[in-house]
Amino acid sequence: MNYIIKFLNKLNNLTVAIIILLAIALASALGTVIEQNKNTDFYLKNYPLTKPLFNFVTSDLILKFGLDHVYTSWWFIFLIILLLLSLTLCTITRQLPALKLARLWQFYTNFNTKAKFQIRFKTNSSSLTKLTYYLEEKNYKIKHFNHFVYAYKGIFGRVSPIIVHFSLVIVLIGSMLSTTQGRTQEAFIVVNQEKPVLDTYEAYVNDFKIAYNSQGLIDQFYSDLILETRQASKIQKTIYVNEPLNYSNITIYQTDWNIDNLVICIDNQNYYSIPLQFIELPNGSESKYWINRLDLFGQSVFCVVNDLTGIVYLYNQNKDLICISSLGEFITLNGHTITFNKLVASTGLQFKLDSFIPLVYLGFLLLMISTLLSYISYSQVWLVKNGSTTYIFGSTNRAKFAFIKQLTEIANQC
Repeated sequence: MNYIIKFLNKLNNLTVAIIILLAIALASALGTVIEQNKNTDFYLKNYPLTKPLFNFVTSDLILKFGLDHVYTSWWFIFLIILLLLSLTLCTITRQLPALKLARLWQFYTNFNTKAKFQIRFKTNSSSLTKLTYYLEEKNYKIKHFNHFVYAYKGIFGRVSPIIVHFSLVIVLIGSMLSTTQGRTQEAFIVVNQEKPVLDTYEAYVNDFKIAYNSQGLIDQFYSDLILETRQASKIQKTIYVNEPLNYSNITIYQTDWNIDNLVICIDNQNYYSIPLQFIELPNGSESKYWINRLDLFGQSVFCVVNDLTGIVYLYNQNKDLICISSLGEFITLNGHTITFNKLVASTGLQFKLDSFIPLVYLGFLLLMISTLLSYISYSQVWLVKNGSTTYIFGSTNRAKFAFIKQLTEIANQC
Protein backbone atom coordinates (compact mmCIF):
# COMPACT_ATOMS: atom_id res chain seq x y z
CA MET A 1 0.00 0.00 0.00
CA ASN A 2 2.86 2.36 0.81
CA TYR A 3 4.34 1.73 -2.64
CA ILE A 4 1.07 2.72 -4.28
CA ILE A 5 0.88 5.94 -2.23
CA LYS A 6 4.49 6.79 -3.11
CA PHE A 7 3.78 6.10 -6.78
CA LEU A 8 0.71 8.34 -6.75
CA ASN A 9 2.66 11.09 -4.98
CA LYS A 10 5.26 10.91 -7.74
CA LEU A 11 2.53 11.25 -10.37
CA ASN A 12 1.08 14.26 -8.55
CA ASN A 13 3.93 16.41 -9.77
CA LEU A 14 4.08 18.97 -12.57
CA THR A 15 7.52 17.86 -13.75
CA VAL A 16 6.41 14.23 -14.04
CA ALA A 17 3.26 15.28 -15.92
CA ILE A 18 5.35 17.30 -18.39
CA ILE A 19 7.72 14.35 -18.92
CA ILE A 20 4.76 12.04 -19.63
CA LEU A 21 3.26 14.62 -21.99
CA LEU A 22 6.56 14.94 -23.88
CA ALA A 23 6.78 11.14 -24.17
CA ILE A 24 3.25 11.05 -25.63
CA ALA A 25 4.15 13.87 -28.05
CA LEU A 26 7.29 12.00 -29.17
CA ALA A 27 5.33 8.78 -29.69
CA SER A 28 2.66 10.67 -31.64
CA ALA A 29 5.35 12.23 -33.83
CA LEU A 30 6.76 8.77 -34.60
CA GLY A 31 3.24 7.57 -35.36
CA THR A 32 2.89 10.44 -37.83
CA VAL A 33 6.23 9.86 -39.56
CA ILE A 34 6.01 6.05 -39.65
CA GLU A 35 3.18 4.62 -41.75
CA GLN A 36 0.67 2.83 -39.56
CA ASN A 37 -1.02 -0.57 -39.88
CA LYS A 38 0.96 -1.80 -42.89
CA ASN A 39 2.04 -5.40 -43.40
CA THR A 40 5.42 -6.69 -42.26
CA ASP A 41 6.90 -6.73 -45.77
CA PHE A 42 6.21 -3.01 -46.10
CA TYR A 43 8.40 -2.17 -43.10
CA LEU A 44 11.13 -4.63 -44.10
CA LYS A 45 11.26 -2.97 -47.52
CA ASN A 46 11.01 0.69 -46.50
CA TYR A 47 12.96 0.63 -43.21
CA PRO A 48 15.93 -1.67 -43.90
CA LEU A 49 18.55 -2.35 -41.26
CA THR A 50 21.21 -0.86 -43.53
CA LYS A 51 19.47 2.52 -43.84
CA PRO A 52 17.72 3.46 -40.58
CA LEU A 53 15.41 6.47 -40.45
CA PHE A 54 16.86 9.21 -38.20
CA ASN A 55 19.83 6.84 -37.77
CA PHE A 56 17.91 4.55 -35.42
CA VAL A 57 14.43 3.67 -36.77
CA THR A 58 14.59 0.29 -38.52
CA SER A 59 12.05 -2.41 -39.31
CA ASP A 60 13.25 -4.41 -36.29
CA LEU A 61 12.63 -1.47 -33.95
CA ILE A 62 9.24 -0.73 -35.52
CA LEU A 63 7.96 -4.29 -35.26
CA LYS A 64 9.47 -4.99 -31.84
CA PHE A 65 7.99 -1.94 -30.09
CA GLY A 66 4.74 -1.73 -32.01
CA LEU A 67 5.58 1.46 -33.86
CA ASP A 68 3.52 0.09 -36.75
CA HIS A 69 0.42 0.64 -34.59
CA VAL A 70 1.55 3.31 -32.12
CA TYR A 71 -1.86 4.54 -31.00
CA THR A 72 -3.15 1.09 -30.05
CA SER A 73 0.09 -0.24 -28.53
CA TRP A 74 0.02 -1.15 -24.83
CA TRP A 75 2.79 1.28 -23.87
CA PHE A 76 1.10 4.26 -25.57
CA ILE A 77 -2.19 3.51 -23.80
CA PHE A 78 -0.22 3.12 -20.55
CA LEU A 79 1.26 6.62 -21.03
CA ILE A 80 -2.24 8.01 -21.60
CA ILE A 81 -3.46 6.35 -18.38
CA LEU A 82 -0.49 7.78 -16.44
CA LEU A 83 -1.26 11.28 -17.72
CA LEU A 84 -4.93 10.81 -16.81
CA LEU A 85 -3.96 9.81 -13.27
CA SER A 86 -1.58 12.76 -12.98
CA LEU A 87 -4.22 15.26 -14.12
CA THR A 88 -6.87 13.73 -11.86
CA LEU A 89 -4.60 13.76 -8.81
CA CYS A 90 -3.58 17.37 -9.45
CA THR A 91 -7.23 18.38 -9.78
CA ILE A 92 -8.26 16.64 -6.56
CA THR A 93 -5.31 17.59 -4.38
CA ARG A 94 -4.46 21.06 -5.71
CA GLN A 95 -7.08 22.73 -7.88
CA LEU A 96 -10.23 21.82 -5.93
CA PRO A 97 -8.75 22.87 -2.55
CA ALA A 98 -7.57 26.14 -4.15
CA LEU A 99 -11.09 26.80 -5.41
CA LYS A 100 -12.56 25.96 -2.02
CA LEU A 101 -10.14 28.35 -0.35
CA ALA A 102 -11.02 31.08 -2.86
CA ARG A 103 -14.69 30.78 -1.92
CA LEU A 104 -14.02 31.28 1.80
CA TRP A 105 -14.38 34.71 3.36
CA GLN A 106 -10.83 35.76 4.24
CA PHE A 107 -10.68 38.52 6.85
CA TYR A 108 -7.56 40.33 7.96
CA THR A 109 -8.44 42.10 11.20
CA ASN A 110 -5.06 43.70 11.80
CA PHE A 111 -3.75 46.48 9.61
CA ASN A 112 -0.21 45.31 10.43
CA THR A 113 -0.75 42.47 7.95
CA LYS A 114 -0.33 45.03 5.18
CA ALA A 115 3.29 43.93 4.72
CA LYS A 116 2.15 40.72 3.02
CA PHE A 117 0.36 42.63 0.23
CA GLN A 118 2.12 44.20 -2.73
CA ILE A 119 -0.95 46.31 -3.49
CA ARG A 120 -1.96 48.57 -0.61
CA PHE A 121 -3.37 52.05 -0.07
CA LYS A 122 -4.62 54.09 2.79
CA THR A 123 -7.26 56.77 2.89
CA ASN A 124 -8.32 59.27 5.52
CA SER A 125 -11.93 58.30 4.99
CA SER A 126 -13.42 56.69 8.06
CA SER A 127 -16.52 55.51 6.21
CA LEU A 128 -16.40 51.88 5.21
CA THR A 129 -19.89 52.28 3.79
CA LYS A 130 -18.73 54.67 1.08
CA LEU A 131 -15.81 52.42 0.12
CA THR A 132 -18.11 49.42 0.09
CA TYR A 133 -20.53 51.26 -2.18
CA TYR A 134 -17.77 51.94 -4.73
CA LEU A 135 -16.68 48.30 -4.62
CA GLU A 136 -20.24 47.14 -5.24
CA GLU A 137 -20.37 49.45 -8.23
CA LYS A 138 -17.37 47.52 -9.60
CA ASN A 139 -19.32 44.23 -9.19
CA TYR A 140 -17.46 43.00 -6.11
CA LYS A 141 -19.11 40.60 -3.68
CA ILE A 142 -19.02 42.18 -0.22
CA LYS A 143 -18.84 40.72 3.30
CA HIS A 144 -18.80 42.91 6.46
CA PHE A 145 -17.39 41.99 9.84
CA ASN A 146 -17.29 44.80 12.44
CA HIS A 147 -14.73 47.28 11.14
CA PHE A 148 -13.48 45.02 8.39
CA VAL A 149 -14.66 44.36 4.84
CA TYR A 150 -13.70 41.58 2.45
CA ALA A 151 -14.60 41.83 -1.26
CA TYR A 152 -13.87 39.67 -4.28
CA LYS A 153 -14.92 39.19 -7.89
CA GLY A 154 -14.02 36.93 -10.82
CA ILE A 155 -14.39 33.60 -9.03
CA PHE A 156 -14.86 31.96 -12.45
CA GLY A 157 -11.26 32.80 -13.19
CA ARG A 158 -10.29 30.31 -10.47
CA VAL A 159 -12.51 27.65 -12.02
CA SER A 160 -10.71 27.69 -15.39
CA PRO A 161 -7.70 25.52 -14.30
CA ILE A 162 -10.12 22.84 -13.10
CA ILE A 163 -12.02 22.95 -16.38
CA VAL A 164 -8.71 22.71 -18.27
CA HIS A 165 -7.81 19.52 -16.41
CA PHE A 166 -11.32 18.15 -16.77
CA SER A 167 -11.41 18.87 -20.52
CA LEU A 168 -7.98 17.27 -21.05
CA VAL A 169 -9.17 14.17 -19.20
CA ILE A 170 -12.24 13.99 -21.46
CA VAL A 171 -10.12 14.45 -24.61
CA LEU A 172 -7.65 11.76 -23.53
CA ILE A 173 -10.38 9.27 -22.60
CA GLY A 174 -12.30 9.99 -25.81
CA SER A 175 -9.17 9.64 -27.95
CA MET A 176 -8.15 6.41 -26.24
CA LEU A 177 -11.62 4.88 -26.66
CA SER A 178 -11.78 6.14 -30.23
CA THR A 179 -8.48 4.47 -31.07
CA THR A 180 -9.17 1.16 -29.34
CA GLN A 181 -12.93 0.79 -29.90
CA GLY A 182 -13.45 2.58 -33.22
CA ARG A 183 -13.66 0.61 -36.46
CA THR A 184 -12.08 1.35 -39.82
CA GLN A 185 -12.62 -0.33 -43.18
CA GLU A 186 -11.08 0.43 -46.55
CA ALA A 187 -12.70 -0.69 -49.78
CA PHE A 188 -12.68 -0.16 -53.52
CA ILE A 189 -16.19 0.12 -54.93
CA VAL A 190 -16.85 -0.09 -58.66
CA VAL A 191 -19.04 2.60 -60.20
CA ASN A 192 -22.74 1.61 -60.26
CA GLN A 193 -22.17 -1.07 -57.67
CA GLU A 194 -22.81 -1.25 -53.94
CA LYS A 195 -20.91 -2.88 -51.13
CA PRO A 196 -21.73 -3.66 -47.47
CA VAL A 197 -19.48 -1.79 -45.04
CA LEU A 198 -19.02 -1.96 -41.27
CA ASP A 199 -21.82 -4.57 -40.99
CA THR A 200 -24.46 -1.84 -40.79
CA TYR A 201 -24.30 0.20 -43.98
CA GLU A 202 -24.47 -0.20 -47.75
CA ALA A 203 -22.36 2.10 -49.90
CA TYR A 204 -23.32 2.72 -53.53
CA VAL A 205 -21.22 4.71 -56.00
CA ASN A 206 -23.20 6.64 -58.61
CA ASP A 207 -20.24 8.13 -60.38
CA PHE A 208 -16.52 8.71 -60.16
CA LYS A 209 -14.63 11.51 -61.88
CA ILE A 210 -11.09 12.83 -61.99
CA ALA A 211 -10.22 16.48 -62.56
CA TYR A 212 -6.92 17.26 -64.27
CA ASN A 213 -4.94 20.49 -64.17
CA SER A 214 -3.46 22.34 -67.13
CA GLN A 215 -0.31 20.19 -66.99
CA GLY A 216 -2.37 17.02 -67.35
CA LEU A 217 -1.76 15.95 -63.75
CA ILE A 218 -4.49 14.82 -61.39
CA ASP A 219 -5.90 17.76 -59.46
CA GLN A 220 -8.75 16.07 -57.59
CA PHE A 221 -11.02 13.02 -57.77
CA TYR A 222 -14.69 12.90 -56.85
CA SER A 223 -17.10 10.16 -55.82
CA ASP A 224 -20.86 10.59 -55.98
CA LEU A 225 -21.77 8.35 -53.06
CA ILE A 226 -24.97 7.05 -51.48
CA LEU A 227 -24.86 5.65 -47.95
CA GLU A 228 -27.83 3.53 -46.89
CA THR A 229 -28.52 2.41 -43.33
CA ARG A 230 -30.48 -0.53 -41.99
CA GLN A 231 -33.33 1.87 -41.29
CA ALA A 232 -33.49 2.47 -45.08
CA SER A 233 -32.45 6.10 -44.74
CA LYS A 234 -30.20 7.33 -47.55
CA ILE A 235 -27.55 10.02 -47.51
CA GLN A 236 -26.04 11.23 -50.77
CA LYS A 237 -23.00 13.43 -51.24
CA THR A 238 -20.19 14.01 -53.69
CA ILE A 239 -17.02 13.58 -51.69
CA TYR A 240 -13.42 14.30 -52.57
CA VAL A 241 -10.07 14.50 -50.83
CA ASN A 242 -10.41 16.64 -47.67
CA GLU A 243 -14.20 16.74 -48.04
CA PRO A 244 -15.62 13.56 -46.43
CA LEU A 245 -19.19 12.47 -45.85
CA ASN A 246 -20.24 12.68 -42.22
CA TYR A 247 -23.35 10.96 -40.94
CA SER A 248 -24.06 10.11 -37.33
CA ASN A 249 -20.89 8.37 -36.09
CA ILE A 250 -19.55 7.35 -39.50
CA THR A 251 -17.16 9.30 -41.69
CA ILE A 252 -16.30 8.34 -45.28
CA TYR A 253 -13.05 9.62 -46.77
CA GLN A 254 -11.93 9.69 -50.40
CA THR A 255 -8.52 8.01 -50.41
CA ASP A 256 -7.67 6.39 -53.74
CA TRP A 257 -8.95 5.17 -57.10
CA ASN A 258 -8.41 2.28 -59.47
CA ILE A 259 -9.18 1.11 -63.02
CA ASP A 260 -10.67 -2.37 -62.86
CA ASN A 261 -11.73 -3.30 -66.38
CA LEU A 262 -11.51 -2.31 -70.02
CA VAL A 263 -14.61 -3.14 -72.06
CA ILE A 264 -13.89 -4.00 -75.70
CA CYS A 265 -16.08 -4.96 -78.64
CA ILE A 266 -14.84 -7.31 -81.37
CA ASP A 267 -16.28 -7.03 -84.88
CA ASN A 268 -19.15 -4.91 -83.53
CA GLN A 269 -20.74 -8.05 -82.06
CA ASN A 270 -19.10 -9.49 -78.97
CA TYR A 271 -18.37 -7.49 -75.84
CA TYR A 272 -15.70 -8.49 -73.34
CA SER A 273 -14.72 -7.00 -70.01
CA ILE A 274 -10.96 -7.27 -69.69
CA PRO A 275 -9.59 -7.06 -66.12
CA LEU A 276 -6.65 -4.71 -65.72
CA GLN A 277 -3.83 -5.10 -63.24
CA PHE A 278 -2.16 -2.16 -61.55
CA ILE A 279 1.59 -2.02 -62.05
CA GLU A 280 3.74 -0.21 -59.50
CA LEU A 281 6.79 1.31 -61.12
CA PRO A 282 10.18 1.21 -59.38
CA ASN A 283 12.11 4.19 -58.00
CA GLY A 284 9.03 5.71 -56.38
CA SER A 285 7.45 6.95 -59.62
CA GLU A 286 4.07 8.61 -59.09
CA SER A 287 2.81 7.53 -62.53
CA LYS A 288 0.16 4.82 -62.56
CA TYR A 289 -0.29 2.11 -65.17
CA TRP A 290 -2.80 -0.68 -65.64
CA ILE A 291 -2.02 -3.55 -67.98
CA ASN A 292 -3.32 -6.84 -69.33
CA ARG A 293 -2.09 -9.33 -71.87
CA LEU A 294 -4.58 -10.43 -74.52
CA ASP A 295 -4.33 -13.24 -77.05
CA LEU A 296 -6.27 -11.95 -80.04
CA PHE A 297 -6.46 -13.86 -83.28
CA GLY A 298 -3.16 -15.61 -82.78
CA GLN A 299 -1.32 -12.50 -81.66
CA SER A 300 -0.41 -11.48 -78.11
CA VAL A 301 -0.84 -7.79 -77.32
CA PHE A 302 -0.53 -5.74 -74.17
CA CYS A 303 -3.22 -3.18 -73.36
CA VAL A 304 -1.87 -0.33 -71.24
CA VAL A 305 -3.87 2.47 -69.60
CA ASN A 306 -2.49 5.19 -67.33
CA ASP A 307 -5.58 7.27 -66.46
CA LEU A 308 -9.29 7.72 -67.11
CA THR A 309 -8.89 10.04 -70.09
CA GLY A 310 -9.65 7.09 -72.37
CA ILE A 311 -6.27 6.67 -74.07
CA VAL A 312 -5.30 3.01 -74.64
CA TYR A 313 -1.81 1.93 -75.70
CA LEU A 314 -1.24 -1.38 -77.50
CA TYR A 315 2.15 -3.10 -77.46
CA ASN A 316 3.36 -6.35 -79.01
CA GLN A 317 5.39 -9.05 -77.27
CA ASN A 318 8.60 -7.18 -78.07
CA LYS A 319 7.25 -4.14 -76.21
CA ASP A 320 6.96 -2.20 -79.45
CA LEU A 321 4.08 0.26 -79.65
CA ILE A 322 1.47 -0.93 -82.14
CA CYS A 323 -0.98 1.93 -81.88
CA ILE A 324 -2.64 4.48 -79.63
CA SER A 325 -6.42 4.48 -79.50
CA SER A 326 -9.18 6.31 -77.65
CA LEU A 327 -12.49 5.14 -76.28
CA GLY A 328 -15.07 4.82 -79.06
CA GLU A 329 -12.46 4.44 -81.78
CA PHE A 330 -11.76 1.15 -83.51
CA ILE A 331 -8.56 -0.46 -84.71
CA THR A 332 -7.95 -3.32 -87.10
CA LEU A 333 -5.95 -6.31 -85.93
CA ASN A 334 -5.44 -9.34 -88.22
CA GLY A 335 -8.56 -8.47 -90.16
CA HIS A 336 -10.78 -7.91 -87.14
CA THR A 337 -12.07 -4.64 -85.75
CA ILE A 338 -11.60 -3.92 -82.06
CA THR A 339 -13.38 -1.05 -80.34
CA PHE A 340 -12.47 0.14 -76.86
CA ASN A 341 -15.83 1.02 -75.35
CA LYS A 342 -15.22 2.15 -71.78
CA LEU A 343 -13.04 1.99 -68.72
CA VAL A 344 -14.62 0.68 -65.53
CA ALA A 345 -13.24 2.55 -62.52
CA SER A 346 -13.54 2.01 -58.80
CA THR A 347 -13.14 4.53 -56.03
CA GLY A 348 -11.04 3.91 -52.94
CA LEU A 349 -12.88 4.84 -49.76
CA GLN A 350 -12.13 4.67 -46.06
CA PHE A 351 -15.04 4.12 -43.70
CA LYS A 352 -14.50 5.09 -40.08
CA LEU A 353 -17.08 4.31 -37.42
CA ASP A 354 -16.37 6.14 -34.17
CA SER A 355 -18.92 6.64 -31.41
CA PHE A 356 -16.50 8.56 -29.21
CA ILE A 357 -15.75 11.53 -31.48
CA PRO A 358 -18.51 13.61 -29.78
CA LEU A 359 -16.70 13.02 -26.48
CA VAL A 360 -13.48 14.40 -27.95
CA TYR A 361 -15.36 17.40 -29.36
CA LEU A 362 -16.91 18.01 -25.93
CA GLY A 363 -13.45 18.02 -24.36
CA PHE A 364 -12.16 20.59 -26.85
CA LEU A 365 -15.29 22.71 -26.36
CA LEU A 366 -14.67 22.79 -22.61
CA LEU A 367 -11.02 23.59 -23.27
CA MET A 368 -12.04 26.65 -25.33
CA ILE A 369 -14.47 27.72 -22.61
CA SER A 370 -11.75 27.39 -19.98
CA THR A 371 -9.44 29.51 -22.14
CA LEU A 372 -12.02 32.30 -22.17
CA LEU A 373 -12.60 31.97 -18.42
CA SER A 374 -8.87 32.22 -17.76
CA TYR A 375 -9.00 35.85 -18.94
CA ILE A 376 -11.27 36.70 -16.01
CA SER A 377 -9.21 38.23 -13.21
CA TYR A 378 -9.78 36.90 -9.71
CA SER A 379 -9.40 39.98 -7.51
CA GLN A 380 -9.66 40.39 -3.73
CA VAL A 381 -9.88 43.57 -1.65
CA TRP A 382 -9.59 43.98 2.12
CA LEU A 383 -10.66 47.12 3.99
CA VAL A 384 -9.29 47.51 7.52
CA LYS A 385 -10.39 50.53 9.56
CA ASN A 386 -7.98 51.85 12.18
CA GLY A 387 -9.22 55.01 13.84
CA SER A 388 -9.71 57.71 11.22
CA THR A 389 -7.65 55.83 8.65
CA THR A 390 -8.82 53.02 6.42
CA TYR A 391 -6.31 50.65 4.83
CA ILE A 392 -7.03 49.12 1.44
CA PHE A 393 -5.21 45.89 0.58
CA GLY A 394 -5.54 44.13 -2.76
CA SER A 395 -4.58 40.97 -4.58
CA THR A 396 -5.20 39.77 -8.16
CA ASN A 397 -3.98 36.93 -10.33
CA ARG A 398 -3.71 38.92 -13.59
CA ALA A 399 -4.14 42.40 -15.10
CA LYS A 400 -2.33 43.87 -12.10
CA PHE A 401 -1.98 47.36 -13.60
CA ALA A 402 -5.72 47.67 -14.27
CA PHE A 403 -6.45 46.42 -10.75
CA ILE A 404 -4.14 49.02 -9.16
CA LYS A 405 -5.76 51.74 -11.28
CA GLN A 406 -9.21 50.64 -10.10
CA LEU A 407 -8.25 50.66 -6.41
CA THR A 408 -6.57 54.05 -6.83
CA GLU A 409 -9.78 55.48 -8.25
CA ILE A 410 -11.78 54.06 -5.34
CA ALA A 411 -9.33 55.48 -2.78
CA ASN A 412 -9.30 58.92 -4.46
CA GLN A 413 -13.09 59.13 -4.48
CA CYS A 414 -13.06 58.99 -0.73
